[in-house]
Amino acid sequence: FFIATCGQGAMPQNGKQFFSELFARTEPFSEGTRFMVMGLGDSSYYFFLKAAKDVEGQMIRLGATPMIPVGEGDDSAEEGMEEGLHSWLDQVWPALEVSPPAEVPHIKP
Repeated sequence: FFIATCGQGAMPQNGKQFFSELFARTEPFSEGTRFMVMGLGDSSYYFFLKAAKDVEGQMIRLGATPMIPVGEGDDSAEEGMEEGLHSWLDQVWPALEVSPPAEVPHIKP
């Protein structure tokens, strides 16, 4: 999941239905369900990456297993969100047990 934080930690408008449905779910995920979360936010806000962390927590409560820690794309970082994105991507490929692509297009959040 790629999850932005809006304002003080809120889920953006285009993710609210997903968020509501995920938190309304009571049935556990099938055994072996795994996931990854990349959070996008700004650490100058008190609730930095709250929406991403909330989704991770609910997925875990429902029995899914995180493959890697939540990625932290921080707009206040010296190199912007890209710094956290690239650090996260460095963990994604080994977690998926695949080689990284020969070339990754420039990703600009």
